[in-house]
Amino acid sequence: MATENALLILEGKSTEPNAIRSIVKAYQLGFNKVEVVFESDIYQLYNVFNQDKDLDVVEVLRERSEDNKKILSPFSRDDFPQIYIFFDFEGHATGADVSKIEELLRFFDNETERGKLYISYPMVEAFRHLTEDFCSLESPISLGRRYKNAVAISNSKYKSTNFSKMDSSVWNEIVLRTVKKVFLLNSNSCNPQSYQSFRDKFNQIDILDLEKNFMKTGNVSVISSLPFFILDYLGEALYNSLLMDSVSCADCKKSTPSIWRRIVKKIRRFFQ
Repeated sequence: MATENALLILEGKSTEPNAIRSIVKAYQLGFNKVEVVFESDIYQLYNVFNQDKDLDVVEVLRERSEDNKKILSPFSRDDFPQIYIFFDFEGHATGADVSKIEELLRFFDNETERGKLYISYPMVEAFRHLTEDFCSLESPISLGRRYKNAVAISNSKYKSTNFSKMDSSVWNEIVLRTVKKVFLLNSNSCNPQSYQSFRDKFNQIDILDLEKNFMKTGNVSVISSLPFFILDYLGEALYNSLLMDSVSCADCKKSTPSIWRRIVKKIRRFFQ
């Protein structure tokens, strides 16, 4: 039986492709990945599909660049049973609007239809930001792309880990700690519940709803979309195996805001 194609639509050319390739390799995901890059932020994606919701996403990507045209030349929309779309929140961007993101998440809500959209808050680098206080870690929206620098000088043990060294054990930790975090934010308990409960409570719209509480103070809670992609694809077997390995809340420490504020101030001073 031929391996099915999966179209991966990525915001940028650097971190996103490397992270996805690392995940595919770590878990030996069973699809033939075809990567294309949108090369703009999520609000530009909104502008494209807001004009015409009947657009063929493959044709839209084909026309975005010569590289995409070459990559997609052998394919039509029917060649992709699964489409996964990865973007950053970009709350600092021109035209940033939470209602636009919500509309896109409702539009791209199924990988076997129009595609499944995953949003990282504030940016894709959130998967590296596993600090000791990750469960309560927030980031100012105003930090913008300087968030990358904040991650680089944080106390996260994965802040500079080479992708070649990010095996399934590393990604499993990222997934598990993200699961604990969203349960903590949702119910004040970091003890994860059943896989069905996770599925019911934490689709991408639900994560946006959680984030809206933090946006009121100009922040977002640091949450990567990659763990949700991993669990959507690998499902209950992986989820249950991770919970069997860890039922402790020891890695859900309370934040130390003063430390994070010093890091943010340092980054802002550097770029002034």
